[in-house]
Amino acid sequence: GLSRKIERLELDGLVRRGSHPVDGRAVLVELTGAGRTALLAAAHVHIEGINKYFRAHLSAAETEVMTGVFRKLLAKLDADHPVR
Repeated sequence: GLSRKIERLELDGLVRRGSHPVDGRAVLVELTGAGRTALLAAAHVHIEGINKYFRAHLSAAETEVMTGVFRKLLAKLDADHPVR
């Protein structure tokens, strides 16, 4: 499951786990410097996949609608979970 994947990322030095300051049941996971580097290195492949499998099949109007939807969702996530 997800815990196993996080454990592997932690062993590889890509993330670190910490305790949640309020909810003792929760665990916070953050990227390390090496994790950020790996993410940036993989970003171009991810973007190519998005373009090939999604954007290439949408009209300009559909792309505009999707962009608006995702911006709205991201704004809500950012408001609920500000970056430290």
